[in-house]
Amino acid sequence: MKKLARPKRIEFVFRIVANEKGFKLIELLVVVSIIAILAALLLPTLGRGNADAKRAFCIGNVREINLGIRTYASDWNDLPPTPTNSAQYNWNGYTTVIGSYVGMNGPVAGPIPLFECPADTFYYE
Repeated sequence: MKKLARPKRIEFVFRIVANEKGFKLIELLVVVSIIAILAALLLPTLGRGNADAKRAFCIGNVREINLGIRTYASDWNDLPPTPTNSAQYNWNGYTTVIGSYVGMNGPVAGPIPLFECPADTFYYE
């Protein structure tokens, strides 16, 4: 059987590929710098998404509190929950009354999730 000869052009391409083993340093640096630039563009977007999620959670809580106040007022001839002389009792009484109107029955240990916002940096007592 007669063996077919390879064309010279294909042999030249094979020889070039066979001589290059691995990446050159400059190629590796270019790839790393491109990845760094893409990461720098992406990270602020992820932070903004996290802030948007916290804001949506807070807006949902405010909506629930508003719904509870409006439901209470509807039951009590359009009167909102009445304040008392003591600020501490006022807050606890308010959270208890409004909490019962939005489905939070019974005592809650620790901070009440409805009256918290993940973006808050302080603690309600």
